[in-house]
Amino acid sequence: MLIDDLTALGQKMREARKGKSLTQQELSDLSHVSVKQIAKIEKGQMNPSFLILKALVLITS
Repeated sequence: MLIDDLTALGQKMREARKGKSLTQQELSDLSHVSVKQIAKIEKGQMNPSFLILKALVLITS
């Protein structure tokens, strides 16, 4: 993924999380993805694996 794509993905993930009124900690607890990884994804600093992305999408969609 290009950096712009990672930034866009992070913004969409943050919007989806906030749309469900979840904190990063709550999303972490529900998805079993670390808070640190969620923060990095939302900042566009991490390219999540398919399994991580799937876990986050199932909770936020």
